[in-house]
Amino acid sequence: MSAFPVTWFDGRRVSDGSARAFSMIVFGLAALVAGFIWLLGSTNPYTPAGYVGYLTHGAVFGKSTFYGVQRGPTSAGRTWLLDVTNVSITPYTYNEDFTGNETVLSRDNLKISFRVHTVWRVDETQIPLFMERYSTTVTNHRDTERAPDSIVEVAYSNFVKEPLRTYARDEVQRRNGLEVKDALIPIGDAVLARIRAYAAGSPFIVSSVVVGNVQYPSEVADAVSKKLAATQDLQRKDTEIEIERKERTKREVQRRALRMRCRSSAGS
Repeated sequence: MSAFPVTWFDGRRVSDGSARAFSMIVFGLAALVAGFIWLLGSTNPYTPAGYVGYLTHGAVFGKSTFYGVQRGPTSAGRTWLLDVTNVSITPYTYNEDFTGNETVLSRDNLKISFRVHTVWRVDETQIPLFMERYSTTVTNHRDTERAPDSIVEVAYSNFVKEPLRTYARDEVQRRNGLEVKDALIPIGDAVLARIRAYAAGSPFIVSSVVVGNVQYPSEVADAVSKKLAATQDLQRKDTEIEIERKERTKREVQRRALRMRCRSSAGS
């Protein structure tokens, strides 16, 4: 009689001890495979300083879902099918040029080229809104890792760029051409107020708008330069005339004083 109870396995008689050993081996192998699969499918998404990470939880079947946000520098900890898209929250400075075919006609039909400098950033408290309503570039995670700022750049182009350019054109068109250079600060302030009103409630925070680098057509610039030179020459001549007039007055006063001294000497 066998020292161990026996059972049937795969058509053969085996002892219970052998069956338990075999079961443990199978369980161990399954655990190793499961652990390997988990390591392959799990990540520890990292967000660097100056960025806010938009975390999504993937699924083998079904759709990815929003998991949360994290402000860098930090990581979420290794989690199954967790992914992050990092959005920069640092200020950007963008330039909008109005040159060539983009020059603007002033109120008196003078073509003017200029540049608008805009400082703006994404509101760090509205990253979910930014990603879900304004971002259109999260199509390839590797691409966003190589160029994380592309998300912000495309969102700016889609939402802020054209309204900003429209407001800048409108503010310049309201003025006569030669008045524009003297009204750069009011123009910038007006564009800033309008773009802020437009972006109210969105994740875009516009800090400043500065208008500069104003250029007139060459013939106008030459005419202005000649007029300025003529004005300066006229002012120089007026100054010379005034100096000569004062010199004559001075000499007349000196002659009068001399005559008075001579009379005084003759009387004495």
